[in-house]
Amino acid sequence: MTAKHTAMNWPANWPITRHIECRAQQLDQMVERLDVDPLRLARLQQGDTYAHARRVCIECHHAVDCVAWLARLPDEAERPGFCPNFPLLDALKAK
Repeated sequence: MTAKHTAMNWPANWPITRHIECRAQQLDQMVERLDVDPLRLARLQQGDTYAHARRVCIECHHAVDCVAWLARLPDEAERPGFCPNFPLLDALKAK
């Protein structure tokens, strides 16, 4: 007898699912590090801006740079010029 696969127990084991989750966490960490109001980001264009930023992260070719930048102490980290979402996030910094 085989176990029935459901949406709750098997996609998390897929490499693409782990990839997407890691990238989503990187965006969340970048938002926090840059002092962006996450609710403001989420509300822009009824969530479309946030969804677009997620897609940009998922497709980004600078994941290694992002992880390295996030691993640095905040005082040591320069602006993340490699990040295609940086102009958006920088414009949304908490004031």
